[in-house]
Amino acid sequence: MQGLFPQKGQTNPSMRLNDKNNNPFTKNWQNKKLGDVCDITTGNTPPKKNLENYENGLYNWATAIDFKKKYIEETIVKLSDIGKNKARLLPKGSVLVTCIASIGLNAILKKESAFNQQINGLEPKNSINGEFIYYSIENKNDDLKRLGGNKALGIINKSTFSNFKLKIPSMEEQNKIAGFLSSVDKKIENISNQLNQSKQFKKSLMQKMFI
Repeated sequence: MQGLFPQKGQTNPSMRLNDKNNNPFTKNWQNKKLGDVCDITTGNTPPKKNLENYENGLYNWATAIDFKKKYIEETIVKLSDIGKNKARLLPKGSVLVTCIASIGLNAILKKESAFNQQINGLEPKNSINGEFIYYSIENKNDDLKRLGGNKALGIINKSTFSNFKLKIPSMEEQNKIAGFLSSVDKKIENISNQLNQSKQFKKSLMQKMFI
């Protein structure tokens, strides 16, 4: 990622992937505000004192505890039909970023979901790849944390978040980078699954070998 994204003082990254003609990309990356490349929505919380907002819930409502992997498929807390109508929802493919307390966690929605006020949701505009935005924010995670301040309860308000700058290449280069890093993530996940299976196998063997 350090090679694929421009670092401080760089206009372009140090490593460029190849375009459809198998030539390295050469077009300069552009500084863009998040608010210029994505529609930004701050989440909310349907009143919890009204149990009808959550009882028999079927609809995703994301909080910081749901940011465990690249994608959010299901959330721990769900909203009912009533709660859903009081929430702010974004479609599949939107990127969620925590901007209060656990600043800088980010994930991509696998399906339409609501989310709480700790989170800003990014809906990429035309010519912007959502997965590229996800990786860009991951790359700039330390900058986001500094932006939130050193207080126990760090916070980045929506206006400051909208003005946060990313370097953006052409759509073709965005797609290439997102695809390349996604393939690396899949390999990491496969290795992690194999490791967990091996641990379970070892545990099973030990239970049989020791009294």
